[in-house]
Amino acid sequence: MKTPLSSIKGFSEILMDKDYSFSKKEVKEYTTIIYEKSLYMESLINDLNFSYKLKNDCIVLNLEKTNIVEFTQNIINELLLSPEFISRQINFNSTNPSILLNIDTHLIKRAFFNFIINFLTYNDSSVRLSVDIIGNNDFIKVVIKDNGKGIQKEDIPYIFQRYYRGTNTTTNSKGSGLGMAIASDIIKLHNGYCNIESEISMGTTLTISLKSHEVIL
Repeated sequence: MKTPLSSIKGFSEILMDKDYSFSKKEVKEYTTIIYEKSLYMESLINDLNFSYKLKNDCIVLNLEKTNIVEFTQNIINELLLSPEFISRQINFNSTNPSILLNIDTHLIKRAFFNFIINFLTYNDSSVRLSVDIIGNNDFIKVVIKDNGKGIQKEDIPYIFQRYYRGTNTTTNSKGSGLGMAIASDIIKLHNGYCNIESEISMGTTLTISLKSHEVIL
């Protein structure tokens, strides 16, 4: 919180300087920075609040019977329409065109967004990313995989820990350190679990597993 707050305070003090006359370009540049940092702080506060609710079991699931295949495809399409990721490609496959799952669509969407955005954000644009859904009478698995830079071995046990920022995130300081923890906790709320495997320079595989009693085939 101190980082964006320092920027807001610093640029506000500059604009308040009575001894300096600012050009329209400078005013626009400084106010844009203040606005963007404010949005970032708002996002951090929302994540902190939601994380607190998850940690203290204050979330009530609103379960809906949902085709998880179509649901996931729509999330991917929405992400790839974002200007930030419009040049990226994600290969999507499913063993079944229709797999019905009782989920809280709002929460699962947030979890899937968090997971996929992490893969996109901390890899080069040339990295190949795939999302596969595997379903049968025993389980549902959503497998997100890339051939990117990978994760340090010592970081893997802490990936889903609150406020943890791995060594490969140093080039991007916008994260709260809560995204992966929130996503993992949402999956746990649905009686599922997450597993991550990675090797440096070989890529990362995240597997989201949801138990069979939640599946309606």
